[in-house]
Amino acid sequence: MTSKLMMSQVDDNEMDTRFEDNKEIQDKSESNPTIESTTASEQGAVDSSNKETTDEKKQSSFLDKYLSSSETEDDVTENKEEEEKQVERKPEKKKVKKKTNTPKSEKQFTPRKPSMKWKNLRLVVGDDSDEEVKETNKPQPKSKQNRKESRSNKQNLQSRRSTLFRIPSEPAESSTESEEEDDRNGNQVATVITLCALTDFNLTQEMTQMAIRDVNGLTVLVNILRTDHENCQIGALKVLQQLTISSIYNRRAVIKMGGVQILIDLITDAPKEVQSLAAANLANMAKSSVGRNILKKHGGLQTLVSLLNYEERQPTGRKLSGNGSPGQLGADLEVARNAALALWSCSKSTRSRSAIFNAGSVPMLARLITMDKDEFLVPIVGLVQECAVETRFRQAFYKEKMIAAIVRRLLTDNEELQGYCANAIFKCAVDEQTRKAVYDCGGLNTLVSLLSRHDNKKLLAAVTGAIWKCAISDYNVKKLMEMKVLEILVNLLQNEEEEEDLPEQVQLHIVGAIGEIAKNPKAPLEILRCKGCKTLVDILNIPNEELTGTAARAIAACAANSSCRAVFNRLEGLRLLWSLMKSRNNQVVSGGAWAVYRLMQDTPEAWETARSFVGGLDLTVRLLKSADLEVLTSACAVISVVACDWENLGVITDYEVVPHLAKLTHKTDIILRRHLAEAIAMCSKWGNNAKRFSQEGAVERMVEYLGSHDIIVQRSAMRALEQLGKHPDSCITMHRSGVVKLLLEMIGSEDAALQEAAAGCLLNMRQLAMANERARYQKETNNDLEVDTDSVQQN
Repeated sequence: MTSKLMMSQVDDNEMDTRFEDNKEIQDKSESNPTIESTTASEQGAVDSSNKETTDEKKQSSFLDKYLSSSETEDDVTENKEEEEKQVERKPEKKKVKKKTNTPKSEKQFTPRKPSMKWKNLRLVVGDDSDEEVKETNKPQPKSKQNRKESRSNKQNLQSRRSTLFRIPSEPAESSTESEEEDDRNGNQVATVITLCALTDFNLTQEMTQMAIRDVNGLTVLVNILRTDHENCQIGALKVLQQLTISSIYNRRAVIKMGGVQILIDLITDAPKEVQSLAAANLANMAKSSVGRNILKKHGGLQTLVSLLNYEERQPTGRKLSGNGSPGQLGADLEVARNAALALWSCSKSTRSRSAIFNAGSVPMLARLITMDKDEFLVPIVGLVQECAVETRFRQAFYKEKMIAAIVRRLLTDNEELQGYCANAIFKCAVDEQTRKAVYDCGGLNTLVSLLSRHDNKKLLAAVTGAIWKCAISDYNVKKLMEMKVLEILVNLLQNEEEEEDLPEQVQLHIVGAIGEIAKNPKAPLEILRCKGCKTLVDILNIPNEELTGTAARAIAACAANSSCRAVFNRLEGLRLLWSLMKSRNNQVVSGGAWAVYRLMQDTPEAWETARSFVGGLDLTVRLLKSADLEVLTSACAVISVVACDWENLGVITDYEVVPHLAKLTHKTDIILRRHLAEAIAMCSKWGNNAKRFSQEGAVERMVEYLGSHDIIVQRSAMRALEQLGKHPDSCITMHRSGVVKLLLEMIGSEDAALQEAAAGCLLNMRQLAMANERARYQKETNNDLEVDTDSVQQN
């Protein structure tokens, strides 16, 4: 009795495992009654022939596997008897057909033989109909059971029937069209709930993103955007925004799926909330160059610019509760904010900036920047400062009077907005009109007050950069000197109180500002008082070429004062600066050369030091071969002071300095002509250099320089002609070029140095003329004497 009950329990478990294999056959029998009848008859015949063998085999194998640990002695004896009977019978082996790969459509029509134990347990597969119960169930031998056991078995059978889950292979004919549509479109409520659940995770974490990618979640999210369900689109856009905000891989995957084109369609014609989120997603996609190109190709930039015009744009999606309502205006502002955010990401590209400018974005930005919402203004000012690198944008900003609005925003409490405003001034202050506007609006006071924000390095870099560019103008320098900004900048640069070093970007801007302010005659002494000279020399040891080049220019500006120049020479600044001239960066080379030029002026000790540098003079002459105009100008300036020493002049002459200088005389730059003429004047003092300059055609060029409107060029050219005039051929060339009239005019000039040089040039020409006159007179006298002697001899 107990063994049979245990067998029934095992059969119940086996039924659950076998049920999945037979549900396809039963469903097929429901849809095709003819096949059901034939299969039933065939199954009956097969069951009758193989009932005993199959039953015994199944029972023995199943019980051996699961009931080996719980068998009683009676059960063991019964199993032994059954095994002996199976050995005696030895049923014939049936031929087993080889399995062939048949399509699924054919497999579903070939019925499989159900297990006999399913029929013994009187279970029904599929619908619980009485006909199927009669056909599948056969009368079983009655077993003695108590009422309680029979009731429990019936209850278990009913519960098992109720919990059977059947998935039909084909949709039922009675299903309605609405159900079919739900099957195709999916469950919107479940989709929205799933998307809301996803937002509870940290979607910016790498592990979360990997898990979503493993299940093709990005593909699902992009496909949701193609639907017409607004709530689903909003949820998918929110999830995608978090997934693509920092992951390059996710951005590339979404772009390959055509996500950018879908987002462009959404910002073109969709409800405001969808437009806003789509623009925010485009801001992430535009961080990739591929995304920017697709956005520009499909007209997305023009659409984004049109979204900035929130006042005139009419709603294209859902109808709101009235035009001009607070909710509608807030939605419009959010759309404009995210559109500006997307344009900000696109403005990294030069071509994208051109498209943004041509779309008429500047007037809209000028209207938006006057608003009082700091969080809304961050992407607006960010876009402005990014586009300010181009001249046409800067001019348009000035015409729209945006500089005054940007200066006013410096007074806000939002440090991020303050940083972007200061950075916009830093980039726009390249133009004189912007610097004047900042001065008129009182922006310098605000900028200097922001220098106390030591903890915010990004803001400090923007503020120091704005002060640097504003200091280009003299009126701003005077204002900054009144506020004692030099002391603040030097203290920041020394960074004695802070434990962390200043970022190199901040140091660069501070050094640049010091270099511009040092052009004021009073500034070098103020820098010397604050011990800024040593700080500038120490910066030359930093392995940052841009920073060292700017520091060299600041030293050149400070070295105009003799006291500062002496301090720099004591600190071995000349050696460090000369090493900068070996750099491959033209800005660094020119900055170092200008500083060397300033330190060597009126300093004979520096002339001797320059000669002691190995390859120093040769390096200076080789710089005359450069194609950079500023490098050429600074090299000529260095040669003009190096040649003051007689031995240095002989060395550079051996390095063929004369032909290199003569080749530069055709340049038209005023600053270059100043130092080039001075270098020719100094080099003409050595040996036959004046004759070589005359042969190279430098005399005619110097005569042309006299016609310049720059007094310094005239003075330098006159000095060169004074030295070149010591050679007779040069005087003849100058006389033929009509220089006498110019010399007579310049003798009456108010410039003393020009008067002296013109007088010296005339002296050379007069001495040559007198020498010629004496030679001619001597020659005539000799001729007369010869005639007289001949006549005397004849007589």
